[in-house]
Amino acid sequence: AARNLAARGVQVWAVGPTACVARYSRSVARFVVAPDEAGDPSLVESLLALVEDQGLQGWVLFPTTDEQVRVVAQHQSLLAGQFRITTPPWEIFRAFYDKRLTSRLAGEAGVPIPACRVPGDRHSLGDVDMTFPIVIKPAVSSRLLRRTNRKAYLATTPQELTCLYADLSRDIEPDEILLQEYLPDPARNLYSYAGFFLDGDPVAGLAAKRPRQFPTDFGRASTFVETADLPELGVLAARL
Repeated sequence: AARNLAARGVQVWAVGPTACVARYSRSVARFVVAPDEAGDPSLVESLLALVEDQGLQGWVLFPTTDEQVRVVAQHQSLLAGQFRITTPPWEIFRAFYDKRLTSRLAGEAGVPIPACRVPGDRHSLGDVDMTFPIVIKPAVSSRLLRRTNRKAYLATTPQELTCLYADLSRDIEPDEILLQEYLPDPARNLYSYAGFFLDGDPVAGLAAKRPRQFPTDFGRASTFVETADLPELGVLAARL
């Protein structure tokens, strides 16, 4: 994003943690170290202070992680007075932040998704009618990422599923733990669609294939991406 904007003469500043890779980009005019993004008030305060100290009123704000988008969505009334906001309000974004709501929304919209179950407790695992291997993950990715730096695990046997469920339950509420059908060979079948919608109508969009990611099973980041001609992705995204 910084590279494309800078190439068109738009000055880009990046705000993020010390290890943020964007700080090394030639397209980023200035990098500002942000406080721990888990502390919502401190992140909001630092952004507002940046506007005041550096005269950035009216600059466009692009949050680039789930947690940053959540913070901006939940504090839009404060931030919108200083920045141009690119993200939807919390009542819309929460349906994509919480995977339980995302699954429900996709079902209502007729968008095909992998089978998904919420057992609720370890005693109900045996009642789940799913074929192994099974993906086990939190409804909100950051819950697991902060502790293990992983987004999900793959259980290949009932015993493994029980152990993983017990482990996740120590840090995550049981009603936030999801079981999901595993779609094999993600490197061959992993695609994304980025769309811009105005009042629900698609204005622009881009489909991409992500043949390489890290880690290879449940990637936190794509390390190779190429655009793809897949109109059906845009149709499904608009429906959602």
